[in-house]
Amino acid sequence: MLKNQKKSQSDLKLQQTKFKLVDNIETENLKNALHRDSSVPGNITKIYYDISAFDLRSEAASYVINHGFCSQPLPLESLHLRVPMAEQLPSKNGMSALTTELADLHQPFIAAYHKLVKYIAQEVLGFDAVFESSPPLRFHFPVPLCDRFKSSRGNHLTHHTDTLFGDYFEQINCWLPLTDCYGSSGLQMTSFPESIFILDKFAETLGYDFAAFRNSRQQFFDLFNTDEA
Repeated sequence: MLKNQKKSQSDLKLQQTKFKLVDNIETENLKNALHRDSSVPGNITKIYYDISAFDLRSEAASYVINHGFCSQPLPLESLHLRVPMAEQLPSKNGMSALTTELADLHQPFIAAYHKLVKYIAQEVLGFDAVFESSPPLRFHFPVPLCDRFKSSRGNHLTHHTDTLFGDYFEQINCWLPLTDCYGSSGLQMTSFPESIFILDKFAETLGYDFAAFRNSRQQFFDLFNTDEA
């Protein structure tokens, strides 16, 4: 699934929490991998759950306070009004200073995350899966993005799939927003069939070389940034 991000407010999420089927082994045939059936019913699904049962939002606010970024983090949607601009701007890796790994957070946050993962595995996926132990907790602010994927026309072409970075095709990405993002453009995705069509055309330019595809994020952007894309 190709995805893209746009920001109009402070946007906080546990991003790309990854599940992988226990009994699946990825094929080394790139074309087959691209056209494999989705492990998720309907290819993509929205998960509705009682957020009060998994209080990641409050724990994220505690992280902001404890690390001295802001003494009044709530509401998180307007966090950008209270955090110094220097802490909001993305570094060379595209992330703000507040972004961290789950392993660096205190135990209550990790416990809440594990509780939510268990719920998703049992109530949504319905099959055995391994999951990412320390996903990134990302803070995205409404500030200028880095120039890394800026096109010659000044647009940011950040649509991508994590398989371009070497992630497994069996992987299921879960984006868990900790801010109110309903109706926003915080995350944009192409449809599953359209993603397959686009990625297959790109893979063809690589000769369906699996190893090359696993490290082709920059090449994918370069192709987007041409009249042929």
